Amino acid sequence: ATRAIIINIAEPTTGDVPICGMTLSVLSLAVDPTNSNTIYAGTSRSGVWKTTDNGVLWWNKSSGIIPNASNAVTARALIAHPSDPLTLYAATGYPGGIYKTTNGGDAWNLVEPPPSNPPDPSSVGNYFALTIDPADPLRVYAGNAPYTSPNENVILTTDGGSVWNSVLNPNEPGCPSNDFYA
Repeated sequence: ATRAIIINIAEPTTGDVPICGMTLSVLSLAVDPTNSNTIYAGTSRSGVWKTTDNGVLWWNKSSGIIPNASNAVTARALIAHPSDPLTLYAATGYPGGIYKTTNGGDAWNLVEPPPSNPPDPSSVGNYFALTIDPADPLRVYAGNAPYTSPNENVILTTDGGSVWNSVLNPNEPGCPSNDFYA
């Protein structure tokens, strides 16, 4: 069950925020494009949080995001669809991937790597960056750490998350070096 919380002002030098007796680092923020009172926060150990009243109360919205071995969810990057306030993407840390919600965070679905049954631990990603094309919101880019997927540093979907392809591979001919980091 989710619970409402009150967040105090972040510690100005670290960005850490006390939440439910824990101190969490907020790694990413996304604002609803149609209602600036609705804000999503990606945290270092407690997943995605949402406020609909400009930060007075926050609700955990991490349902469906797979936690790591320490039962923690790290949401490193969040991006909101520019015209659909219920659609967001979250980039999570290892073992993780890219998740998508179409209901304002009530449930998240893994869209990269594609879900497998049973889960394939070798296909997980370690994503750090997301951006969405405002002119074509089906185009979403994601950047990951090269040590978890050395052949795909930047990937792109052109269909809203069903299929992803590498658009920056440092091992391809013509790339100047292997020093690409998103």
